[in-house]
Amino acid sequence: MINDTIHTAALSDLVGHVAERQGFPTVDEMNQFARRLVSDYPGLTSLTSIGASRSGDELFDLQIGSGENHILVIGNPHPDEPIGLATIQHLATRLCENGRLLQTTGSTWHFVLCIDPDGTRLNEAWYRGPITRSNVARNAYRPATGDQIEWTFPVEHEGVSVGNPVPETQALMRLIEVVRPRLVVSLHNADFGGGYFYVTGGDPTYWKALTDILTHYGVDLEGGLPDLPGANTLAPAVFELVSFGETFKALAAVDPELAQQALTGGSTRDYAARFGGQMLVCELPLWTDPRGTDTRESAFTFAEVLRLSATELKESAGVFEDHLDKLEPLLNKNSPFYPAAVDAFQTMIETAESRTADAESVGSRLATRAEVFTEMHGYTETMRLRAAGTLLRLLADSALCPEIKQAQMDLSALFNAWTAEIEADRPGHPVPISNLVAVQCAAILLAAGRVRDGEPV
Repeated sequence: MINDTIHTAALSDLVGHVAERQGFPTVDEMNQFARRLVSDYPGLTSLTSIGASRSGDELFDLQIGSGENHILVIGNPHPDEPIGLATIQHLATRLCENGRLLQTTGSTWHFVLCIDPDGTRLNEAWYRGPITRSNVARNAYRPATGDQIEWTFPVEHEGVSVGNPVPETQALMRLIEVVRPRLVVSLHNADFGGGYFYVTGGDPTYWKALTDILTHYGVDLEGGLPDLPGANTLAPAVFELVSFGETFKALAAVDPELAQQALTGGSTRDYAARFGGQMLVCELPLWTDPRGTDTRESAFTFAEVLRLSATELKESAGVFEDHLDKLEPLLNKNSPFYPAAVDAFQTMIETAESRTADAESVGSRLATRAEVFTEMHGYTETMRLRAAGTLLRLLADSALCPEIKQAQMDLSALFNAWTAEIEADRPGHPVPISNLVAVQCAAILLAAGRVRDGEPV
């Protein structure tokens, strides 16, 4: 029974063997996978179109089982985070093949195969590898915040309506309204760092079980602050998934104008809560480094580290601002990489401002070595590398002229210098994709068991 799966060994048995893989499935492969599963298990499964993307790709809900509780699992809410695609393939197959597991969950499962197919197609160049930090950063695409499915849900804040749902968000809204899931799982990942979870509730036993899953599968625990403003740390590598209002309040305390710019709408958490839905967000790294888990004290206060991180982010943002300002008339405004590049620059500024504010509230304690490493390398380096890669893609998507060509040469040289430094000193250790999939599957099943038993997640 799943109420016994608080033990990671039991969870591991439920997850089963996860085959190793070298890359991630594409949009077309996800759709083909679902159609095969429905063909193989016609009485158990169904595949329903829930809408279409902005470019016309159909969005699908793969339904498995007919239990009382509805569980919604969302693949690729951010298209540069594809671990969840592989997770959906494994867990959906496992539920179909193992009738006892499906019956034990007491649930009807809904797998939204890929909620952002448009963005995913712009990432598929790196899905097949080589999956190196430089190749991922050079070929990744992340939509601007206002174009993201995850951050355009409608929400009321202080009497004002916020959020302009994009078509994909509207499709999720309709599905949530119809099935009223008791649990929504959003599958995410990061480039570099440690694994962590966002939850809407729970208790210390649940939180420890989540981090035990990370340890069991050899994934380092995140050693830094939550990346969502206003989020609270509930346990090591477990953070509270707060509402739009709480995030807005945290950002507004730093800069009211910044809060208005940064928050373009509510999240899945806000909309699911309308119908009694709880959430689990799985955030896992493609690469880890043992320095990110070193709990020994450093020679720096945490406030000093946060201020230094903010300074580094602002300096890097200045590089991108110079390029964007000088080339603005020459850039292709119709390219998807234009708003993405502008947003990447703004996100660096927003993060820098947030870190500056955090520095005022952490006191005078010394930072752990993990906190130093995470702030300076896990966040700062990764953000600037991703921003540079996006800007390079925008330049390649714009009409070639002497100014664009010169910018390409300058930015490519900087990108290569940054990646050479990383590959030499902080390449990280690739986490086997099979382990990452197993972590997400185990965490989902753990949460599903708690929902079935009426326990908070």
